[in-house]
Amino acid sequence: MPSSQPVPEIADEVPWSDGITEYDNRLHDTYLQLLDADNDGIGKDEMARRILGIEPEKEPERARKVVASHLARARWMSRVGYRYLAAGQYPGAERGQASQLDLLRQLGIMTTPPEGGSGR
Repeated sequence: MPSSQPVPEIADEVPWSDGITEYDNRLHDTYLQLLDADNDGIGKDEMARRILGIEPEKEPERARKVVASHLARARWMSRVGYRYLAAGQYPGAERGQASQLDLLRQLGIMTTPPEGGSGR
């Protein structure tokens, strides 16, 4: 489960929005790792350490808050936010829509192009 990429700068709390933010764009891999770890039954301290780069022994309260905030946003992305990705409604959509759609297809979230589009 170790992260294969450098950990992006992590906020203590996710900047929440009803849409996808630049922060979400930077942390989409982190969100996926958190969802996978949660699904695999990995403990929150281990998520903090391995995925978010926070030592829970040194910062227990911060680790708890950061994991809770980011896991909540990851769940929102998997239940609601993906719709914004599919519709191209996110910061930088014009640059990354094709790669985002490919990601959704790889995850099995989206199997057909959005209505009115070619999928690319």
